[in-house]
Amino acid sequence: MCFLLNAASFFGVILFLYTWKRTPSVQQSSQRISAAIAEGFRYVQGTPQVKSVLIRTGAFSIGASSLLALLPVVCQPHGAQGYGFLLTCFGLGALAGAAVLPRLRVQYSVDGLVAGATIVFAMMTFAAGQVHIFEWLCLVLFTAGAAWIGILACFNVVAQTMCPSWMRARALSMYLLVLQGGMAIGSALWGAVAARQGVPEALAWSALAMVVGLSTIRRHRLTAAELEMAPAVVRD
Repeated sequence: MCFLLNAASFFGVILFLYTWKRTPSVQQSSQRISAAIAEGFRYVQGTPQVKSVLIRTGAFSIGASSLLALLPVVCQPHGAQGYGFLLTCFGLGALAGAAVLPRLRVQYSVDGLVAGATIVFAMMTFAAGQVHIFEWLCLVLFTAGAAWIGILACFNVVAQTMCPSWMRARALSMYLLVLQGGMAIGSALWGAVAARQGVPEALAWSALAMVVGLSTIRRHRLTAAELEMAPAVVRD
């Protein structure tokens, strides 16, 4: 029933997209998808700021995947309802983090904000393997959610502003590929570590991996400068 209700909720999204009246854009010159993809790879290979965003994203996503991947095992004594409530706390933390993020962004640089939030998320990841009281686990997940949204919001902004508009969609697709690919690889990796050494140890190692990943800041700083816009159209 849970999955059925979730599937039904997508009809609202489909209805919105179907009824969405967009202003037609001016027709631009187009190119084939294969040529556009090849051009995107060449652009990423030759653009240092794009490489920096992808490296930083990969360094974070591999380590950060452990908390959500192993959360069902962590909260197994609390059952399905406990698991759902912990994810609720994670989401509420993300909402709270999004509310205070604009103020923090004024006070700190993008690199400073990402570094601080990564340390907080690493601490909460480690704590999730050590805390067994459900109420404390809720607080851990709430704090982790706030740090999570701070990190991803900064990555998303930089990913959308690191390229001119004619390359933006392809650069974003590569950013999402690295983010989701890192989560997939990390989930399998920390699951294997948990099977061999235990869940607390896997969470501790992943927290250490996130802290070590911050060493990439020295050579790969995040920049979010607005670039000249020049739209392009890709056709099949």
